[in-house]
Amino acid sequence: MTGAGDWLGLLRQSYAAAVAAADPLQIVAGHLPRPPRGRTLVVGAGKAAASMAAAVEAAWPSSSPLEGIVITRYAHGLPLKRIRCVEAGHPVPDQAGEAASEEILERVMALGSDDTLIALVSGVVRACSPCLRWASRWPISSNSLRTSFEAGPPSRR
Repeated sequence: MTGAGDWLGLLRQSYAAAVAAADPLQIVAGHLPRPPRGRTLVVGAGKAAASMAAAVEAAWPSSSPLEGIVITRYAHGLPLKRIRCVEAGHPVPDQAGEAASEEILERVMALGSDDTLIALVSGVVRACSPCLRWASRWPISSNSLRTSFEAGPPSRR
């Protein structure tokens, strides 16, 4: 017969395994492209955008250019070194999200054929609905968009 402690341990192990399976530090590196001849721009939005950006920074070669901007909910930002993290309103977008979205659009539009764009998107991104405007205007082509993926830990509510 199995005791209550055995079940509790199993539940804890299962929870830890589920969280680890969604940990950007564990999964993002495997989805990254090789550094390009040109620049690499990281853009992103969502509650897990900062943690995904931190995982990109950790995995990206320090000798290769990396820059970018991600938008996340207030109190979900992280100190990043090469990618700027902007905290903005959620669930209602605010001026900070609007300004960051415009900056993302400008930076994406300035990419050249030797550059790589990495897009980090988590959740529904409704908090950053201004981002949806720039996403709909993206000049998506094989030259400007090389890699896009979704990854992130369970949302903090």
